[in-house]
This record gives sequence, structure tokens and C-alpha cells, in this order.
Amino acid sequence: MHIIFSFREYQIKDGTPKLKDIYLIALDESFLVDYAYHASIIEPNKLDSRSQTSLKDDYDYGGIEWENYEETYQNIKQPMRDYLENSTFIYVENLPQKKILIDLVGLRCINKIICLDEFGFKRPQYSPNLSIISLFKRDKRRLSRQESYSAHDILIRMKDWLEKSKLYIATHRDIYVRENLKESPQSVHRIRKYSSSKFNSKYHIYQKIVRKHCKKRITHYRRQHLIFLKMEAILDFNGYFRGKKYKIKEYSLYVIRGQTYDVVSHYLQVSKPPKCWHTISLENRNNYKTYFKRFGIGWKTGTHNEKLITNNFWDALRNVEAVYVINQGKRQLLENYFDKFLPFKFIYLNDLGFDFEPQMTTQCRYHKKKENNNCAGDNTLAMIKWLKKVKINHVEIPGENKNILIDFNGYFLSDTEYIIKEYSLYIFRDKTNEIISKDFQVSKPPVPCYQLDNVAQDNYSTYYDSYGIGWSEGKIVSAFIRNDLQQKLQNSRNIYVRDQTQKELLISYLDQDFNAVCLADVGLNFVPQMKTDCKNHAEPDKNNCAQDNTSKMLKWLFKRNSDDYNLSSEDKNVILDFNGYYFSYDEFVIKEYSLYVVHNKTSDIIYHDSGVSEPLYLCHQIDEVDQKNYSDYYNDYGIDWGTGTRDINFIKRDLQKLLRTSKNIYVQDQFHKNKLNRFLNHDFKAISLEDLDLEFEPVEGINCKNHKHPDKNICANDNAVKMLVLLGEKVLYPISRAKENVVIDFNGFFINDQFVVKEYSLYVIDDETNQIIINLSGVLGLPIIQKDNVDKQSLENIDLYTKNFGIDWNSLGSNYGFDKHNLQTRLNVSNKVFVIDRSKHQLLLNCLENDLSPGFVYLADLGFKFEPKMTTACKNHKERSKNNCANDNVEVMLRWLIDRYQRIGSGSRLKTPEKHIIVDFFGNSMKDNNFAICKLSAIIANKRIPDDVNLYLSIKIPAADNTAQDDRFHKDNEIDGTVLTTDLEQLPMILIDYFKTATHIYVKNLSKQKLLERYIGEDHNIIYLESLGFRSKQAESDKCTPHEENRGICRIDHSKNMLQWFMLNIGGFLSKNDEIEKGHDSQIAINN
Repeated sequence: MHIIFSFREYQIKDGTPKLKDIYLIALDESFLVDYAYHASIIEPNKLDSRSQTSLKDDYDYGGIEWENYEETYQNIKQPMRDYLENSTFIYVENLPQKKILIDLVGLRCINKIICLDEFGFKRPQYSPNLSIISLFKRDKRRLSRQESYSAHDILIRMKDWLEKSKLYIATHRDIYVRENLKESPQSVHRIRKYSSSKFNSKYHIYQKIVRKHCKKRITHYRRQHLIFLKMEAILDFNGYFRGKKYKIKEYSLYVIRGQTYDVVSHYLQVSKPPKCWHTISLENRNNYKTYFKRFGIGWKTGTHNEKLITNNFWDALRNVEAVYVINQGKRQLLENYFDKFLPFKFIYLNDLGFDFEPQMTTQCRYHKKKENNNCAGDNTLAMIKWLKKVKINHVEIPGENKNILIDFNGYFLSDTEYIIKEYSLYIFRDKTNEIISKDFQVSKPPVPCYQLDNVAQDNYSTYYDSYGIGWSEGKIVSAFIRNDLQQKLQNSRNIYVRDQTQKELLISYLDQDFNAVCLADVGLNFVPQMKTDCKNHAEPDKNNCAQDNTSKMLKWLFKRNSDDYNLSSEDKNVILDFNGYYFSYDEFVIKEYSLYVVHNKTSDIIYHDSGVSEPLYLCHQIDEVDQKNYSDYYNDYGIDWGTGTRDINFIKRDLQKLLRTSKNIYVQDQFHKNKLNRFLNHDFKAISLEDLDLEFEPVEGINCKNHKHPDKNICANDNAVKMLVLLGEKVLYPISRAKENVVIDFNGFFINDQFVVKEYSLYVIDDETNQIIINLSGVLGLPIIQKDNVDKQSLENIDLYTKNFGIDWNSLGSNYGFDKHNLQTRLNVSNKVFVIDRSKHQLLLNCLENDLSPGFVYLADLGFKFEPKMTTACKNHKERSKNNCANDNVEVMLRWLIDRYQRIGSGSRLKTPEKHIIVDFFGNSMKDNNFAICKLSAIIANKRIPDDVNLYLSIKIPAADNTAQDDRFHKDNEIDGTVLTTDLEQLPMILIDYFKTATHIYVKNLSKQKLLERYIGEDHNIIYLESLGFRSKQAESDKCTPHEENRGICRIDHSKNMLQWFMLNIGGFLSKNDEIEKGHDSQIAINN
């Protein structure tokens, strides 16, 4: 720490000096002001009677914020002595002040005190025209205008002189001389005394001594100093091309503190040429002449040689955390200059809104034509000024233990471009919920208001009605907000948003896909409050604020936060067991269930749930057949008809929601798998223990209170626990279950305050690829309520509905209750449901009695604009030229949604499609006990692109390597060895290259899996079909040329049989394989 010290004193009658005013500035090692102190020394009896002296004028002139005190000499002496003695150096004006300081304060460290007049500092001559005098005209303590400069003025001039002369660098070198050369302070003092009184000559002599003795130590110290700081850098440079190599001529580098942008150090250097001008080529001379016209730095001008500047430049750069440059082109030139990839974090200011026009005038002494040249130093100063103004804060958030909760509002600038206007986010620790930081910003408008087209003006007018933030409001450019949010979300462990609509909008805005927990999907019942205290909004009593929303969301989340909310569907497996009975002949009803949610990777138990369903009817209301069915059930499980803890509909809804959001579902056997699908009216692709070759015997003899005869009854919870143990001991090969989304539209009417869906149309689409899985539509039958019981308002609703849609309310159709139940089930097993707007969601909730669990996305909030077409070709409507049809509407919605994903999601929104390959092969055992594949067939089950082609290989086995088993393989498979022409040595390379893009590889059994892994490694997701229920059948070849006779087993046909079974039993969600029937047309010929 460096201290510049100045004071004003007076003499008493005996000539003893006394201090009157003390001014002190403390500077850090980079010569930045750390602390400024002023004290007025007063007599003890005046301590309470005088008010604090105002130094506003001093602040205005000196640019330093002072801390002002009034103290007695006795109170200030000891603290000041301690403070000064702990400093590195103390700068005073001259030797008399040094002596007074030693005598009055009692300093013992006299070698730390440096008199600046010895190094050339001179107090300027007094001039009555200097404006500085007017600064003190209100200070009654000033003696007169004829007095020279005050102590404060001298201090400021000393500081400016020190900064220009760089003397503080020389005092740094004193440290090296003392500590590294072990020289005494007296010898250092003699160095200063040597030569004339001018600073420059002393400094050069001083420089030579230091360079001679401690050059290496100084360089090491500087590097260590930079490593310790770990700051950020602002960089600009200019240069020219020498051949293909870029050469930097001038660079300016500011090392700054990342949070405050305070300057820590500054480097401005110009490189000297390595060669004489006449030795370089004509092309390089022309390059430099072009450079000279713009920057005006002569060929011979420079501060250091090129090699030294390169080393210093690299030392300064490599120890900073982030580098700010104007644009990406600067980074490319820098990589060319250093001839290597630069691993730094580069931040491009033009991407963040920095509109930079290089100034073609400069005061820098290195440029010949100052009125026409641009200087790197001026550019970096402009960059610092802009950074301090906008206060950009690039903080990387390690994703190990930090979560983000965000809410926002915004508008559509065009049909596809969404802009966030206001956002609020919290960053908090994952386990402790400790809030680390929060951010609340309003974005600047992207263009002036008069440049908006009519569509954008209408969009913003609608936005303003709800949020009341004016177009011109905002301090941060939208491009920076986007960049900042992308970085924060990428480095977070969990991301929480309000609902699916907010997630879709955020994906659209960031042009980046991410996994987020939608709080509405895990129980948040949130209605934005249209009232706020935030000053950003024009009408606080009518507007909603993002900050209010995040505060409520965070409070709810902290109350409900637990591991199961933090896990995505990719991390959760469900182990489920249940028992039940048949009702009404063929309806299966679950009576008791127990389930465990476990972590996919660690198998840790996350959640447990169990229950017993309440009876559907009273006992005397069921018929004899149902009573007989339940009696059979009671004999095995011992649960009375009247026993129950939960409503059966709630059990069904919760199971649908849980299984929909899990990765894998495990049940006992095929019987339980079929009954589960039947109960939930959806195939969740559960895996049975039988498929995994696990033997399971139900547990008898229990302690559960639900059962009347514990010694012989079976309990679902005991079975689930046993399944948990068995599965924990086995390596699992999960199958991928496609997530399904629903796009739906419907129409209907209200009867006695209940909405009745009359016509509906929906598309089920794949969440990853947006491919259509199924289309369902129809007209529902008669509602339960009869027309005679309908009130007058409801009759008017029916008449209006018939006029607009042309469908009679009592038109024939399927059973209303059955269709309503199917519609409810289809929506509840979906990942997301897309509807036109919020009102459609509310109508569905009313119709289905609020029993809906998926996340809803409102297309209107994503920019979808819809005008119902009042003509249709659908036969359900009477007047097709005047009626609207739900099926027409949903087709428009689907086309818009898919087009939107293609526009905003190429490369970022859509994940890489899964690639499923069915493979079969056979081969020989070699003399070295290795296995050699003889023939292989690989068929892609879900071809996505033209490059997805099947692979059929024939491999020639060298005769010297064959064992006696060759005869058996040839005999069994009728293989003609002369046809097998592929070299065995090339096979691993071919297979590794072919299977590297596969996400799922299916083989017949575990043995084949192990053999294939010998060729392609163990990092692939290989699943053997026999574990999923596949049983092979012999397939004789009728076409395959490698067989001498058609009676042999062909692996191509066998793999096709595997594919057919796979598509029927597992891969129904995959796209249709258009090339399956083409057989050998898609074969890749692999020959030497």
C-alpha cells in the first residue's frame, strides 16, 4: 500500500510546529485509490462545539470521495502512526515536511518516506487566474487569496505527478533490491541520490541497476501477482500481415476487476521490427504501408522488441478469467498471432450492443498523424467507459449445486421473434436453498418506436395493457440478456419455470433447448396477480410484475422442495406392484398398490407411495358376478370391500402422471403389465421381471394391517420391496419410451354452467421429432343432461352453437361418458398439451372436472394468431360454407407448431433423433480363442435421413486361422467360403464407424451382446431382445446368394424377423421403416 501525505501546520510562540489539516490518500499496488482521509485538528475544548467540515469543493476538484473527521491531536497521533508504518511507502512533498512528520507523528520507519522534490516534483507557481482558487472561496479557514495552494491541492498534484512519472514502479523495484539483493536501505537511498536532481536521469540509472541484478525475479513477481489477481482484461490492438502471419504492432490491455470494472493495471506497448525495411518483400512492404495510412506508427517506432512484447503479452493474457474484445474477428487475429487456439473466455462487445466507431484522432505520441490515426489505447478507454455504463456482469455459475428460478414477460417483435422485456431470476443452492444472487432487469427497446410496423405495434399495445412497461424503458440491451441467460442456464443444475408456456417462450428467445422443471406440473397453482408495487409499471393497480411472480414461486418451491422435484424424467425409475379384481365382467380395478421411485443411476429411493382404493359402490349394489369376483380376490389378498384410503380416480390420475414422467417402469410379469395398461387405458411400455430373466415368487406372510389374514395373504408393498432388491442386483438395459405431445382443438357449449365438448380433434406427436403418431377426432354423443332440464340461458347457448358449428347438440354419436373418459386419459398420459389459448384450457378443466395433470402450452402466447375459418369440408357440419370445424383448426395449429420448431430449432431446439439398429451375426472360433464374425446383418429400425442405410457384411476368414468348427458352421449354414471377400482385419474399423451414431443396438441374447462388444467396445447401449420377450424362429433363405442352397439360415432374414417382432412389441413409436421391404437394395458393399 502506498500513501501520499500532505498537511498544513502553524507555529506556536516557541516556534514548535503544530498540525492544522491532514490529508491522506491510500493507494493499492496498482495505484488505485483505496481510501481518502481528511482530518481537521482542533483543540479538545472545541470537539463538541464544531460541526463537521464540508469538503464538497475538494471532491469536485480532486475527483476523490473523502472521509472527513474532526479530531484532537492526542486522539489521532497513535492510530495515524500505526497506519503509516504498515504502508509500503509514504510520499511527501519535501524534506521539511518529512522532518515534521517524523517529529510530530513519531514515525520510526523513516526509510519508507520519499521526498518527491528529490525526483523532480515542483510546486507550480501561484497564479491568481487559476480556477482552483474559486473552489475554496466558501472555506472560511483559508487565510487569503494571496496564500499559495492548500494542502489538499498539493496532495492532488502529487498524486497526478506520481501517476504520470511512474515513480511508484521504481518504488516497487526498491522492494526487489531490498528483499532479493539483500541491500540495505542506505544503499538504496544512495542510488536515489546519485546523479542530478531530475527524475528522468535518476530513474534510468535506477532502472539499469535493477535490470542487472533482479530482472528474472521481477518478471517472476509480476507473473505471480497476475495469477493471484485472476482479473478480467479489456483488449484492443492493431497490426499488419507479414505473409500469412499476423503481426501486432500496438496493443492496449487493461486488467480490471470483474465486478466493479476498476482498473488494476494497464499495458500499452509498440513492437520494434525484427528486420530492416529493405530486407522485407514488396508484398509485406505494401501491407505495412496500408497499415501506416490508418494507424501512423512508423516501421522503426517501438518500445520493445517483438519477442519480448509477445512474451509480456502472453503473460498478461493467460492469467485472466475473461477477455473483452470488440468482435470475434479480433479473436481470430489473436489466434493467428500466437499461432494456437486460445482457451480463454472471450466476450464480444458488439454482440452485447456496443456500437463502436473508431476515433480517427488521437493524442498518443506513437502516431505520426494524430489528426488522422486511430490508437488502440483510445479504443480500450471507450470500451471501459461503455462497460462501466451498462454494468455487464458475466458470472459463470458452476452447475454442481446451484439452481435457477426465473419468470419473465415480453412481446413478439415479429411472428417468430420473441423479446423478453422484464425478467426476474433467483440463483440458490441446491441442498440448502441459500439464495446466492438475484437479478431483475428491463431490456432496452431493440429499435426506436417509429420503426415498428403495425403488427409489432399491436403486439406491444397488448403487452402494455397487462404489464404497463413503456417501449423506451430499460437499461440493458436484449442481446446481452440473451447471452447472460444462456450462460447461467447452461451452468445450473436445475431450472425452474412457471409452466410449459414459459418454457417454450424461453426456448424460443434463447434459441436453445434445456431441461426445466415446470412448477405447474408438480403442483403449483399460480394465478399472476394484476397488482404490484414495482415502479417499472405505469398502472401498478392493474399490472403484473415478474419480480412478484418469482417471489411467490420461490416461496412455494422452498416449502415443497425435495429430491423428486429436482430430478428430470431421465433420472427416475418406478417399481410398481398392485393387485385388484374384475368388475362388470371385463373392467380391471386396482384395489391395493405400492410403488417406489428410485434414482436411475444410483438406485437410491426417492419416493414411496401406497394405498387402497375405496369401493366403487356399496356392497349390496353390486350383482352376483361382481360379488363372486371379489370373493375370489378376497381369498388371496384379504382386503374387505369397504376398506379404502383413496378414490380410485385419484389413484388413476396420479399413476398416469408419475408413469408419464419416468424413465423406466418395472412390474412383476406380463399379466401385471397387461392389467396396468388396461387400468390406465394406455401402454406405458413397462418392463416385467420375466423380460429380465428374474424369477419372482410373491411374498406370503405379512404384517400389513390392510389384510385380514396376514399369515396367508399377499401384500403389494412386500412384493414391491422384493422387486426393489432383485432389480438392485441386476444391470438394467432400459428401452426408450417416446414422450408424446397432444395438439387439440374442440368446440362445445355450456349447459347449466358445465361445459360440454361436442366435437374434438387431436394429433398425438412425438416430443423429439414432432412426427405424427396418431390422429383422433369425432363427435361426442348425447350428454347425460336431458333438454327438458336445461335452463333458458343454456338453450340460447345451444342455438348459438348450432348456428356457428352446424352440429345438433343431440346428434348421434358414441357414448358421451366413454368418449369423455378416453379423452381425459389421452390428455393425462401426454407430456404436453397444445391448445390455442388459456380459455381453451379452462374449458377443458370445466368439462373434465379439473382432473387434468399434463402441462398445457398456449399457442397464442407463443405468437400464434388464429382466425377461425368459417368453411369446411367435414361431413359433421350441416352448412359447410358457414361452419367452423375443430379438425381444420387443429391442422392449422399443427402446421404452425412444426414450422415454428423448424425455424427456431434447427441445431438447438430439437435433440438428436434416436437411432435404433437391429443386428444379427454368426462366426467362427479362431485358434487364438478369439471370435471372428463370419456374416453380419444390421437393419436400422427408424431411418431419419438418406445416409441411414442397412449394413450386410460377408467376411473372409483366413484358412490358417480356422478351427475344426469351420466345418460345422459351413454345414449348418450352407455358406460358400469363396463368396466371403471382406478382410477380417478391417472389420472392427467398419463396425465402430457404423455403430458410432446408434443410440440403441438390439441383439438376440446376452452372448451376442458380449461378442459384439469385442468389436465395438462397451460404451454402447446394447439391449438383447430375449430379455424383452423375443423368441427366435428359424428363417430359411430364399434369395441370399452366399448360400449354396436355400435351406440354410440367413442372418439377413433372421434380423428382419427380429425387426418385425421389435416393431410390433416395442418400437411402435418409431417412424415406419420405408426400406425394410427393399432388402438388399440398401446393402453396403464392403469389399477389399
